[in-house]
This record gives sequence, structure tokens and C-alpha cells, in this order.
Amino acid sequence: MPRHLVLVASFVLAVLLATAVSAWVAWRGVAGALETEFEQRVGRIAATAAHEVGAADLADARLHAEGGGYLALEVQLVTLRTSTGVANAALLDPAAVTVVDARDSDRAEGRVSALDSLAGPALRRALAGRPAVSPPYDGPDGPLRAGFAPVRDGAGRVLGVVAVEAAPAYPPVVARLGRTL
Repeated sequence: MPRHLVLVASFVLAVLLATAVSAWVAWRGVAGALETEFEQRVGRIAATAAHEVGAADLADARLHAEGGGYLALEVQLVTLRTSTGVANAALLDPAAVTVVDARDSDRAEGRVSALDSLAGPALRRALAGRPAVSPPYDGPDGPLRAGFAPVRDGAGRVLGVVAVEAAPAYPPVVARLGRTL
């Protein structure tokens, strides 16, 4: 084969390889950015809710009395769930027992949260005082991720955590982009 055809073929292969590598790098960048944005969103929702939980309301809610504190927290978490479109919002005590659950109060409240096993490391980080977002886990209607934010008293002690579960919307977008590239 003539030398100039070998050079042209080599150049074409190099261009194709560079294009493929560039597309893969761009795809990974977009996937990472979408995942980070989702984590930040879920974390902000949990942190905002945790900031609104007062120590007195939490103490009242732990008694499971349908009084002012419990009802205030239930309304807050149900409103959060419906207004943001998250799968669930719950308030857990330091033992990971569900105090208030916006999705299924009858079955969940007073029991150790399923998040203790589904998203245990992230939950424990939040109970130690550091907000966290779990990796994906299987939920009843598909994959979910949970954002956790500590609830603190006036002295800064962790009284519990707010857990917000949400379905990540970015995986289908990333998959579609990968197929397009």
C-alpha cells in the first residue's frame, strides 16, 4: 500500500479515536454533573426541613400524641413531600426509629426505619452530625436515593435526622445521551 494512503488511514483512525474519547469524557462529565446536582438538591431539601424542626416539636412527636408538635411536623413533612415531588420525607430519632413519616405513618412510625439497612452509612453520618446522601437503593417503585440532615437542639446536639427519599431522574437522561453519542 502506498505510504500516503497509510498516513491518511492513520490520520482518520486517530481522528475517530479522538472523537470517541472526547465524547466519552463529555458523557462522563455530564453524568457526574447531573448526579452532583441531584445530590445537592436532595441534601438541600433535607437540610431545609431539618432547620424547621424544633426540639419541643420533636419531643412532642416522639410521644406519638396527636398534639401540636406531632401535627406540625406531620403537616410540614407531608407538604414537603407533595410540593417537591420527593418519594417520602420522614423524621427519625437517634436510634433510627421513625417518629413522623409523610408517606405511610401507620406502618412506619414507631419502628426502625427501613433506611437503617437501605442507606445505613449515610444515615449514620447524619446521626453523627454531618449531612449525607445515600447511594441508589431499590425502592418500592424503582431506584431511590436518600438525603439526610441532622436535627439539632439549641446547644448543637443531634436530636434526630430528616430523611428525604427521591427517585433520581438523571439515569435515563445519561443513558439516552450515551446512546446518542
